[in-house]
Amino acid sequence: MNLVQSIYESALQRLEKQAVDFEGVRWTYRDFFREIKRHAGALSLLGVHEGDRVAFQLPKCPEFLFLHFAALSLGAVSLPLNSEYRSEEMHYFLTDSGTSFFVTDREHYLRSRDKLESINGLQVLLVDDEQLGFPVLRGLLDRVSPEFFVSPVAAEDGAAAMICYTSGTTGRSKGAMITHGNLISNSRALAREIEDDENF
Repeated sequence: MNLVQSIYESALQRLEKQAVDFEGVRWTYRDFFREIKRHAGALSLLGVHEGDRVAFQLPKCPEFLFLHFAALSLGAVSLPLNSEYRSEEMHYFLTDSGTSFFVTDREHYLRSRDKLESINGLQVLLVDDEQLGFPVLRGLLDRVSPEFFVSPVAAEDGAAAMICYTSGTTGRSKGAMITHGNLISNSRALAREIEDDENF
């Protein structure tokens, strides 16, 4: 099962409860899944399909959550990258993982621009700037029909959901595949620990 579908099904009985609180701005589960659907529509317009690698280098922001889960709902593989990685590291992670789509902001793009421009076929989506000639998230969201709905792509438990790179303390960092099954198992274990908390 796709992780997003699993979370949605478990949240059906508490859609009006708070799901996310970011610096005082709150989303209920209903709001949260509406944003995932909208952002999945934006990624679809960009050309993201099942199996594509989508890398993210963003500061802490709600857009990361919406886009990360949107990518998973489309069956894409999410690659979250530390916002402090240097251009040489970014080039390695993006090429080693076979990333097709890179989502970032103006600051991080310009920091690694020299290396990013050397990656053939890499499509860039910016969350905050229209001056660099790339698609911008807001523009794509504005084009998503209110009726747009993406049913999360069915995924076998062994299907890749994320790639997380090791710290590389004894050599080059290696990409570890995290499956939908791994994430669902972990989330269910966590849910058992907090099931008595009325806020969840």
